[in-house]
Amino acid sequence: MNTPFSIAGDNTSTPQSAGQRLLILDALRGYALLGILLCHFNHWHAAYLDLMVTRHFDRWSRATEWLNTYFLVNKFYLLFSFIFGISFYLQSQSFKKYVGSVNIKLVRRSLALFLIGSLHYLCWMSDILFVYSILMLPLIFIRDWSNKRLLVIASVFLINIPTLLLLTLKLFKHHVVETPASAVGLPASVRDLYSVVTTGGWTDIFRFNRGFIHARVQFQLWNGSFFMVLGYFILGVLAARNNFLQYVSRYTVYFRWLVPLCILLTIGLQHFMIVLGQPPRDSFLSHHALSFVCAAMQSVTAVAGNLMLVSWLMQQTWLNLVIRKLADVGKMALTNYLMQTAFGLFLFYHVGLGWFSLTTPGQNFFIALAVFLVQIAYSSLWLRYFNYGIIEWVLRMITHWRYSPLRKPSSSTH
Repeated sequence: MNTPFSIAGDNTSTPQSAGQRLLILDALRGYALLGILLCHFNHWHAAYLDLMVTRHFDRWSRATEWLNTYFLVNKFYLLFSFIFGISFYLQSQSFKKYVGSVNIKLVRRSLALFLIGSLHYLCWMSDILFVYSILMLPLIFIRDWSNKRLLVIASVFLINIPTLLLLTLKLFKHHVVETPASAVGLPASVRDLYSVVTTGGWTDIFRFNRGFIHARVQFQLWNGSFFMVLGYFILGVLAARNNFLQYVSRYTVYFRWLVPLCILLTIGLQHFMIVLGQPPRDSFLSHHALSFVCAAMQSVTAVAGNLMLVSWLMQQTWLNLVIRKLADVGKMALTNYLMQTAFGLFLFYHVGLGWFSLTTPGQNFFIALAVFLVQIAYSSLWLRYFNYGIIEWVLRMITHWRYSPLRKPSSSTH
């Protein structure tokens, strides 16, 4: 019997059996990509450029700024990390039916993702694909550890104990590594980025991004993002191994109360973190520890709230079409993520239309929605004729080291 969480026409009894795609997993990917797009477009697809904007914005722009701060920034990429962990484990199980070592396939997939991330980074200073490809490697070797062991390790990473250890080391050796503030390089790097976005060409973009990578690595380490991503990877592995998504539909009756509760907790924790402020360079470790614990708690409420929201929406039959369109975007998640960068560069940078100086965050919100509608349209059309997104297809062939048909049989497209 089909459930809202399985693919139509798939009557297998175990919704998370090896190789099977879950509608909820694809829908969650699509939903997470929408949140990431709204977050990136809010500041013209260029982090930190809001610091160069001096003009006052309208009420709608202030509202989208609030939405971005409380519900988008540092929330949706962690939701996507959780989904990535689930997908990683399901793929590792499905690879067992193919000839060859599962670990070698996963290593090849990691290296391919690193290469794709490298090319992407030259165009836009997003390092998340770097992070994902690097953190896949430890997952390969710990994915079969016990649930208890993985849960403890995930908790350690979520509250950023490794970063606290690095901070402790810095107290004794100040020269070990840069602090977060100096690593980001504000405001000099922001001025350079502003110049690249408003007047630069492709050569300027490549040069800036290449020179900024050291600062991004430092930033990922010192603000805790690197270890939190690994924590959510591991939680995703645990969720997949224990068929978490299979049982979600049983409890959706409670989600109409739990989702608002998660929203309120997320708002409250975000406000507390704003009041607490970014720990200064020489602050006590207790300040950093409190900040990391609050960030971990807020990430859990945000990820859980979004997961329950999508699960509840999937139970509403009148939204079936919307969910399936989200799933179409999610099936081509990597292709669509890279396409969002292409849209951002074309719309806001000097190499494209140069709208950075012309639009407001409020207008960018609607531009992002329009871009996402375009992604829904071409994803649905593409998947009528092809098995995978173009980047997913390349990644699949590198993983299995053999050719895989891209186009569907002609009979299945009618």
